[in-house]
Amino acid sequence: MKTLPFLLSTLLLTLSSATAQSGLVCDDGTPLHQSISSGGGPSAQAPGSLTSLFASNNGFAGNTFDITPNVDIEITGLDFNGSGTGIQYNIDAYYKVGTSVGFEADPLAWTLLASGLSGACSGTNLPTFVNMAGNGIVLSAGTTYGIYFDSVDYPTGASIQYTNGTGANEIYSNGDLLLECKTGQGSPAFSGTTFSPRVWNGTIHYDTLSGGGLYYSITGMVAGQTATFRITGATPNSNCVIGYSLAGAGPISTGFGIVDMTPPISTLANISADANGDASILINVPPNATGRTLYTQALNNGTLTNSLASLVL
Repeated sequence: MKTLPFLLSTLLLTLSSATAQSGLVCDDGTPLHQSISSGGGPSAQAPGSLTSLFASNNGFAGNTFDITPNVDIEITGLDFNGSGTGIQYNIDAYYKVGTSVGFEADPLAWTLLASGLSGACSGTNLPTFVNMAGNGIVLSAGTTYGIYFDSVDYPTGASIQYTNGTGANEIYSNGDLLLECKTGQGSPAFSGTTFSPRVWNGTIHYDTLSGGGLYYSITGMVAGQTATFRITGATPNSNCVIGYSLAGAGPISTGFGIVDMTPPISTLANISADANGDASILINVPPNATGRTLYTQALNNGTLTNSLASLVL
């Protein structure tokens, strides 16, 4: 009988990645801002984060999306895709219980989650971080929440970049969180035009509050040194498969869920979790790998971990 690593590799290699629509004019009527950077992939992920993508072909003032946590979480920050290189963005994030769909123009349905001033914008298709730690809002496991993400200073040049929906690029997930991208939004919040489907470009950073959960992490990704690949929260005494790609962050749809890797995808390791559900392996990083990004994700008993995009230092 074929082994699980072989089956996983075969499944992933036979699937094609999603592609985004393109256009010459953004939703706000401005010319499409072409990036001079490579972009295209997510920012580095770790347990406590989930990235959609950074590959914009559209933009306006903000987005809506839905999230459904599998554990209690508190959002601590957001990476977003902005075109106003070098400027600081004032960001408001609102939330509501239940989907965002149908409530884009109803300010009474929303509660402010947090406001934050970003660092200097990194530019199109590169993540810019805004700190939202300490907001005290707990998002409960098993409940769907709508999120309204708004650039307050859009009229002064703080544009948000996002991607046209294709029907295959709107959903992202890890062991903690499901993200369903919905719309692009005009300015000002709750009264600007709604465009659908649109894919928010960003990373949600969060703390888990209830413990447990399937987590995947990498430490020590330095050329010429030894990196530790670790999985926690796995089924005790079970098998874990780590896959990787050097081609990109996908996403592609599989029988196990959305995989954040672009074919060709290979099996990096097949390791066993101990009685506590912990598994780890040490891997030597090639000395000439500096600047490369390893896109990787693990599988345990049919469940995908969070995905990681790890830059080799």
